[in-house]
Amino acid sequence: MSKVSWRAMPLSALLMAVFLMAHLRSVSGDEWQPVTQEELKMTSLPEAPGAPAVILYKQVDRNDLGIQRGRGAGEYNYVRIKIFTEEGRKYANVEIPFLKQRSSISAIRARTIRPDGTITNFDGKVYEEMVEKTKGEKYLAKKIHTPRRAAGFDHRISLQHRFEDYYIFRSYWFVSEDLFTKKAVFTLKPYSYYPWNVQWSWPAGLPVGTDQPKQGPDGIVRMTSTNVPAFVEEDHMPPVNEVKFRVVFIYRDEPFEPNTDKYWKQWGKKANGKAEGFADKRKAMEEAVNGIVAAGDAPEVKLRKIYDRVQQIKNLSYLPRMSAEQLNRRI
Repeated sequence: MSKVSWRAMPLSALLMAVFLMAHLRSVSGDEWQPVTQEELKMTSLPEAPGAPAVILYKQVDRNDLGIQRGRGAGEYNYVRIKIFTEEGRKYANVEIPFLKQRSSISAIRARTIRPDGTITNFDGKVYEEMVEKTKGEKYLAKKIHTPRRAAGFDHRISLQHRFEDYYIFRSYWFVSEDLFTKKAVFTLKPYSYYPWNVQWSWPAGLPVGTDQPKQGPDGIVRMTSTNVPAFVEEDHMPPVNEVKFRVVFIYRDEPFEPNTDKYWKQWGKKANGKAEGFADKRKAMEEAVNGIVAAGDAPEVKLRKIYDRVQQIKNLSYLPRMSAEQLNRRI
């Protein structure tokens, strides 16, 4: 790809704007992190030999506390990328997809630092284009096209992403990116209003040398990651966002159950209750099942008979919508 793609949860290739939120802080000139002489002169990184570019620093500050005041949650994103080769120049362009009905992106700022220390702030136009449209939803993308820069440049981008008021959304810390990441710092201020509880996990594991996220006495969850290898996408692999190193945060309206067996028993009981409540015709359901299976059937045989019968039911959700005349004929 010839551009960075911040695809609706992860940051892809260069930056890190997860499909999440933001109403944290504005980025003023003095909030840009200082650059050292060593970084200005850097032409490669020993930990990532031959890399066209690397992420020197990434910061993700998520704030869900606004929900308690009826506001949308927010996320501040800041990324520094160092360009080493001509191939790496493609990472100067950025694409940030977002769901229009649920979120917005603002305060996009960018700057380039030349090897001699000269700073150029981005003052071009931020474009907005349609990426995908489905029934009732529009996925748009904010795009930044910076002038073609030579190797050796230090690019920095920050932005704020905000979600819809009054809603709770799960969030993600994407640790691995398409480029080697020298250092990444993550924080989350969770929504903590009863009965909601935040939980987090790392389905694909965490990179070597990365400590597990920890919640401090102040309630903030923190994690720092260093020297994360570049993610390499392969043919026929599962969706990349399911394979990358990431921490997933979800909110549940019930206490956390660490015991696996107890959790699934509770989950099964709750799911069964929902199914029973949806059917709302327990006696009729029992009569229908009794007409399908025999009392002496083994459990596996009963399951197969019920499955075969259910397969004969038309799932109207996957069929073309019927006209009023067709519906009347069915009645």
